[in-house]
Amino acid sequence: MNSKCHVEPIQKKPTVEEQRNTKAVLLTLWGVECSNCANRVRNSLLLLKGVLDVYVDHIDGQARVVFNPNMVTIAELISAVASAGGDGIHEYQAEIEAVKGIP
Repeated sequence: MNSKCHVEPIQKKPTVEEQRNTKAVLLTLWGVECSNCANRVRNSLLLLKGVLDVYVDHIDGQARVVFNPNMVTIAELISAVASAGGDGIHEYQAEIEAVKGIP
């Protein structure tokens, strides 16, 4: 692993507003090949207002994102995955696999 690739995971405490009307989306990912890539994608998603929680599995190539659809769209989630790799070295893509409401 290249030391320039190391990425620390960020922590986020969701606001009360973000926690209203949540849904979970399962994204299929491409290009996420190691734990640092997973952290890079996770961090990019968590920086979006309306995203509460993210779990990225680089082995299965999936991400589970808990979000408020009144604050962030699925298209914005997919865009955040792609922009996580905007360093000229890493390239990530995502597409929606499933969406579920969370009680």
